[in-house]
Amino acid sequence: MRLATSTCLLLTLFADARPARAGEISYAPQLRCLDADAARLLARAVALSPSVRSLVSKIEQSDLVVYIRMDDRLTRYWGATTFMAAAAGLRYVMVGLTPRAYDDDLVAMLGHELQHVVEIADATNVRDVAALETLYRRIGWAGAFGNEYETAAAVDIGRQVAREVTRAPRTLSK
Repeated sequence: MRLATSTCLLLTLFADARPARAGEISYAPQLRCLDADAARLLARAVALSPSVRSLVSKIEQSDLVVYIRMDDRLTRYWGATTFMAAAAGLRYVMVGLTPRAYDDDLVAMLGHELQHVVEIADATNVRDVAALETLYRRIGWAGAFGNEYETAAAVDIGRQVAREVTRAPRTLSK
């Protein structure tokens, strides 16, 4: 299995941030899949990876609402986590994954991106893009394009999830 090393945390504010809509596919109240492929991938990740299950549990205890979607616009990276907004005591984050990768690689990438989500959840003072950038300058390093960051914890979790998927019983890894 290949694990993409090309990923980023994008520090942008979505102008169209909005609360959950009827018809969204949800895993848990905090994790809201915006399409069937994202829901299938999240279910697969939870089934195959104890690390993903642990991340999901941490997210479920947070004030974050996390939208997960397959995103055709991701061309440089397999995954990206974007801070969207903070409102009414909740913070909103988008996780995008490219549809152009194999499922096992995407499960590992989802674990990587969920680690970024947990990093944001743990930093309760992050309520806007400026605070998020301050956090990531402290705990990570800047990417090549200015508004992106990476952390060792996310890289490590991505690799751990990849190992867990590889070791999963054959009936679960298909």
